[in-house]
Amino acid sequence: MNTDMNFDLTTIPNVTTMNLDPSVVPLPATQEIRSELRYSVQYLSTNKLYTSAKWVGELLAGLASEREETKTPSVGDVPGYVEKTSTATDKLHLARILFDLKEFNKAAFVLKEFAKPVHQEALFLHHYSLFLAAEQKKEEEIIENGDSLSRTTIMNRELNNIKTDLGKLYEEDRLNELNLYLYGIVLKETGQKDAAKQAFIKSINAYPLIWSVWVDLCGILDKNDKNLVLSLKDHWMKNFFIANYYLEMQLEAESLFINNIL
Repeated sequence: MNTDMNFDLTTIPNVTTMNLDPSVVPLPATQEIRSELRYSVQYLSTNKLYTSAKWVGELLAGLASEREETKTPSVGDVPGYVEKTSTATDKLHLARILFDLKEFNKAAFVLKEFAKPVHQEALFLHHYSLFLAAEQKKEEEIIENGDSLSRTTIMNRELNNIKTDLGKLYEEDRLNELNLYLYGIVLKETGQKDAAKQAFIKSINAYPLIWSVWVDLCGILDKNDKNLVLSLKDHWMKNFFIANYYLEMQLEAESLFINNIL
């Protein structure tokens, strides 16, 4: 999968005119992709999904040297991400600082009163902070026990609480892409892989540029899920996922074909 700093979309042929694997999604104009990436790197980093932000940032950096197609905004241009001000804004600023300092319990506490569907970013960061605080505690206990079995027997103690909180909202269809992703992670960690697949798919269809969701989904799929994979929303990000999925399933010819396109 070509995601290095020399990524060049201008060399890609017009896939709509080629007899390609039906899973391949035609790429939009380079400027449209650049606009999406610029929005996404801000959105993802603001909401602390740093791995996905890094992936998007690297892809964007590979496009940075491309000549701008026009000096004026095109139809495909997406404005940069600007978070709407709300009653949760000031607490979110503080919580994000605490999160970056790895003070996860404090970050979660600061946002407790705002962990509601009306404040989706605060809802996400509150539960994500709880999740990571429990992950820290789990790692400490594993080190203290000093045996290899501990890694499989010691669980994240917040999983059930987060699953209960987000599960109610999930059933009511009141979670955005961030919270759908986190809910999928919790379902996966508690062994509910089929339910996790559906949560990940909903997250992807809501916002396709969170690369970590694609990766986590790929990690719980098997060859029998090919039709499910192909039913995902058509977006150019799907090409990267399909190539990764084919590689994971050891479908080397299919993976190589899409990698050559990318």
